[in-house]
Amino acid sequence: MAVLVLVVAGGLPILAQADLARLNLSYIFEKLFGFGHGQGYPKERVVPEQRNKIILDGVRAQTLRPLTECLDRIDRDLLLGAIAGENFQKLFFDRAKDPEIRAYIEKLLASK
Repeated sequence: MAVLVLVVAGGLPILAQADLARLNLSYIFEKLFGFGHGQGYPKERVVPEQRNKIILDGVRAQTLRPLTECLDRIDRDLLLGAIAGENFQKLFFDRAKDPEIRAYIEKLLASK
């Protein structure tokens, strides 16, 4: 690619418009991503993102376990209300593939 250089009266070169656009684009990327690779969020987002990570780690600790264990932790009346719906039993039992979850729901429905 040819570079067009304009020379002004003082002898200092002025870059052509295409080069200025490229320079501007480089500046934009530097500002967007110039805080270094692998350093996380920009400095002004560090505190909120750390706070969010702590919250999400807590959620993950509670939910990254077998489904039946998660269901045990849910309010029993809320859970019974959810599975007592008119179509739930037909849809669930026709399609349930996990025998452990199926047995759990059967046991829960029998305890009503």
